[in-house]
Parts: sequence; C-alpha cells; structure tokens
Amino acid sequence: MKASNLGEEIYVKDFFEEYRWLMDSPSLRERLGSFIDSMSHGLDDLISDLLTELRSVTAADGASIYVVDGNILRFIYVQNDTLEESGKLTDDTGENLYLGRTIAINENSMCGYVAKTKKPLIVGNVQAHTGAIPFTYNEEYDRSTGYSTKSALTAPILDDIGSLVGILQLINHKDERGSVAPFEDWMLGYVLLLVEHFFPMIARTFDRYRSILDSPWSRGSGKYLHNLKDMSQAQDLYFSIRNQLKMPALNKRLPWLKDSGVSWTKRDRNKESNISKRLLSFSHYVNQFEDISSIIEMMLTEARDATRADGGTFYLVTGGGDTLSFAYVQNDTLFSDNSQRNHYINMEMPISRSSISGYAALEKKILNIPDVGNLPDEVPYSFNKSFDEASGYTTVSVLTVPILGSGSVVIAVLQLVNCKDADGRVKSFSDEDVRYADLLSGQTMPYLTRSIMTRRLIDSMLRISNLRDPEETGAHVHRVGSFAAEIYHRWAVDKELEQEKIMIEKDTLRIAAMLHDIGKVSVPDSVLHKPGKLTAEERLIMETHCAKGAALYSTADSKLERMAYDITLHHHQRWDGNGYTGDPNFPPRAGLDIPLFARITSAADVLDALAFPRVYKPAWSFEDAMAELVKNAGTQFDPDVIAAAEKASDTLKAVLEKYR
Repeated sequence: MKASNLGEEIYVKDFFEEYRWLMDSPSLRERLGSFIDSMSHGLDDLISDLLTELRSVTAADGASIYVVDGNILRFIYVQNDTLEESGKLTDDTGENLYLGRTIAINENSMCGYVAKTKKPLIVGNVQAHTGAIPFTYNEEYDRSTGYSTKSALTAPILDDIGSLVGILQLINHKDERGSVAPFEDWMLGYVLLLVEHFFPMIARTFDRYRSILDSPWSRGSGKYLHNLKDMSQAQDLYFSIRNQLKMPALNKRLPWLKDSGVSWTKRDRNKESNISKRLLSFSHYVNQFEDISSIIEMMLTEARDATRADGGTFYLVTGGGDTLSFAYVQNDTLFSDNSQRNHYINMEMPISRSSISGYAALEKKILNIPDVGNLPDEVPYSFNKSFDEASGYTTVSVLTVPILGSGSVVIAVLQLVNCKDADGRVKSFSDEDVRYADLLSGQTMPYLTRSIMTRRLIDSMLRISNLRDPEETGAHVHRVGSFAAEIYHRWAVDKELEQEKIMIEKDTLRIAAMLHDIGKVSVPDSVLHKPGKLTAEERLIMETHCAKGAALYSTADSKLERMAYDITLHHHQRWDGNGYTGDPNFPPRAGLDIPLFARITSAADVLDALAFPRVYKPAWSFEDAMAELVKNAGTQFDPDVIAAAEKASDTLKAVLEKYR
C-alpha cells in the first residue's frame, strides 16, 4: 500500500506478498542463522553487530539506534561509512559527535513520526518534500557535517505490550554503481525479522530491554504488520523461517500459542473461531502439568495476556471454605525484574461481602469494575487500598471471576487488574474480556481440580511419613519442593533452556522433591527418633532410607515417578563422590554422574535443614545457611546449582516466609 508520496515513494509496512520469498531463500536463512549464532555478548558490541549486519544486507551507508527517554528519542549508537572516512563522525578525542543528541517524539520529524504512529517507513528521497506527510526532513545534521541524506528506512522497536522502546534507522541505500537509491521492501522485512531475534539477546545483557525477552511473535507481528488482511500469515511466515533455521521459539511466555495459528488482533479477538482455537490450544498444553502451582501460573498468564491486564491475583479457597489465600500474584509494573518471589506471597483474607473478591466468591458472580475509586454507594463491597498504599501502585479497573468446581462450589477466584490499551493506558475491561475470562475459568476448572487432588494425595502420603518422622512436616516438604523448583528455574534460565522445557520440568520437580525422604517410613523408631548422635551402625541404618524410598518407584512408568526415583535414591550423593545411597548395589557417584534433580534437591534439603530448627540445633539465619552452601560448593554441592541458588535468594526467602 502506498501511503503517500514524498519525493519518489514512501511505503508503510504492507508488503507481505513482496517479501514472502524470504522464507524460501536458503542464503538469507543461512545468513540470519549464522549472524544470530555468532553475535557478541556486550551491549555495545551487540548493537554494533546489529547495525553492521543490517547495513551489509541493505547496502546502507549509515545507521542509527535511538532509545525512548520520556518524550524524546536519544541517540545511543551511530554508524556512517562516509562520515567516518571523512573524519566527521567523531571529534578530536574520538567521541561520536551524534551521541547525546535528541529528537522530540512528535510528527515533525521522520523518527518522531514513526515513534508517534509506530509504523515503519521507507522514504525514497527525504529532500524532495511535497508536504503530503506531516513530518519534514531536518537538515541540521547534514549541514553540520556536509553529508547528504536521501533515502531512509525507519522502523519502530516495540515491547510486548506495544509500548515504544526505540527507533532503528538506515540511510542512503547504495546500488551496484554506488549511487544512492531507495530501500526495497524486502529489506524492511529482513530488518524486522532480525530485530525480532536480536532484542531478546539484548534483554539478557541489559535490564532495560528485559520486557522484550518474552515478546511473542503473534503480538509482535500485530504491532509491526498493521495493514495485513490476514494476521495469521505473519505467524506462518515466522514459524516457517524459525523451523528452517532451527531457532528457539520467541513466544516463550505463551508456548501454548506457539503453533496454534491464533489471531488475536483487536478486530479478530472476539471471533468464535479464534476464541475456540485459543482455548483448545491452552487446554492441550496445560494437560501436561500436574502441580497446582504450574496450572495457576499458566492460567493467570493466559488470562492476563488475552485481556491485556497489567496484573492479576489467583486466590484459592481454603480454611474449610471461609478463606481466600493468595496462591499467585503477577504484576508487570511492580514485578518487572522477572523474579519469582512474588509467587510466594503469604497472605489470606476472610471470604465476606465487604471485599470485591469475597463478594464474587459468595455470590458466584463476575464483577467487572471500571474504576474501583468510584464505586456506587449501594454496593456492599469496597476496595482495600492497603496494597496500593504499601506498593505505590494505582489500581483502577478490576475484573473478578469466581471459579466453580463440582456441585457449583467455589474453589478459587481469578482477579485481573488494570486492562491496558495499545499505548499502555489503563482502561476498562471489555465485554469480550469478561467473556473470555469466564470461558477460560470453565475450561481450566478440570485441570485445576485434578491438580488440587494430586496435591492432596501427595500431602496424604507425607502425613503418613510425618507420623513416623515429626521433622518431615508438611511445611518442610513444601519448602524443599519449592526451593528445588526455584533453584532449577534459575539454573535453567542461566543455561538458556527454552521456557517451555523449564515450565514442564519445574512442574514435575516441585512434586518429586517433596517425596525425597519418603523412605524414612522404613527406618526403625529407635533410630529415627533418637535425640542424640547416631552410632556408626545406626547411621548406616538411617542411610538406607534413600534406597528404600527409591524402591517405591522401581517400576516407574511415569515422568514423575522416574524423577522421584532419582531424587530419593541420590539426594544424599556429594559432588566429590563421598555421599551415599544406603545400598551397596548403588555405589556413590560424583559430579555430573549424579542426576541433576537429585543435585538440586540435595541443596534444597540442606538449606531447609539449616534455616529451620532441629532437636539438635537452633535455626540458622537465611544468610548464614546460604553462606554454608556456598562454602561447600565444589565439594558437597554442584557449583552451578549453588550459583543458581544465590541468584534466586530473594525468591527462596519468600518461600521460607510462605511455608513457616
């Protein structure tokens, strides 16, 4: 689509058919894959690599990166062959003359126009202004350097909620004769594909771009490809290219949508076919999981993504039906550091009509409140401002959905807050949002009920163990399970594993680690309950709990049982090979020969043993307990596991508070 004329031609991003050949070009696929594989790790080098690659492919003489700083765009990196050769790119000290310069975000300049509209532009000749487009070409930089800008390609860089992060601009494409010519449509296609892959790598280096790390292509394409008649074509193109390049999925946050073909634009999101596809994809994906924490996390994430909610809370009904317990909390504004600690908030409130969530639970009604600060006088409930006051957050719109189990009994409450539009402004939840949240709750209820039953079954098994070993309390095993899950999460992120794999393994590990000491039911009371130091003979008897616990899973035919077998048998192994299994048929192992999840559970178990009192010792502070793990890294523990535990320390502290 031709937007208008400015000199030769201006194009907005509506050229899907022209660049479909990209996915059939082996040379370009290979180039894109090779470039991503060979990228640098430092922020400056990453940006330099990006601009150099894009200029090489598009034969651009110059390129710039701007980042958003309030209402302005700020130069952070510039390349220009002509200016560099003439010595006009840097001053006498070698400092880049362009750095620090700013451009206002408005429609008066090319970059400002792209920033304002969030639409890419190809401008054939910036000097031949016809006035058809509101921006004008700023000649100041050309005059100061003697440079002559003609053609330009300018693209917005957006985060996963559509907010502007920066601007990428290429100038003066040169043809085979070295003459300046307009950029071609396919070049913009390559720019956008590369930026989609490039910014997740920046996010791992620079916290400012952290929110882009999980940016799904399904939404990213909707931001960049404004005028496509069929938005699903963009997904098809991306996944075809990704599969042929063997690249990891970009849609890390919502793996259930990875290959669903769901189109979720404003125009299409209320279509029955898209709602059905999305719910079906979510159901098929969530069916893999057993642990209640995983089910809740995914449901809350899906509900927030589909309704564009800034935050959300999932409450479980506990206390015999009288209490709402905070099971999971997400909030992009408050928890922007990707920490898991907010998942372990230890709070609860009575179910009563005086609170929004309590009223929804008791009346079994969905509440869609546009502004909690302006509630009608006649409603019995009020908004509790204490959380906002403590955190500095401002809650405006709230959508609260009760989740009914069998017999129409309320088992949980889903609450979403602050729906945001494409520009990040808070608005009311729409009727479509209400409908989808309600359908999602009904769709997820069987999996949620199953996970609750699984947790109750595990708790029942552990209560039997607790009858034999008073130290094996419910709180202890929940702490060890959560410690292990969160240490693994940090370890897996450091190893750059795919988010989908992390979620699946973390789900199973949380349950399996809770069963680590189940073999103690076989240890005689005279040994298990002895208050003093064990003799050498008694110590050998105690050590048998590892092998005897593993024997419960010797015919394992499920992933959970296989993992529980490895953990129960090997969780007292040591990195240096001086551990035990309690059975000569299973001799000590060392280093990486010890199963990963046993190495992780070993650290989790010792951390809990140190941080909580035992009959033979008082509790250590969390800091002292962590210092002891660090001290024994490389001898008793896997050094990488302890490094992950250190990085996850804030989350592990939250686990301690939740399960005291």
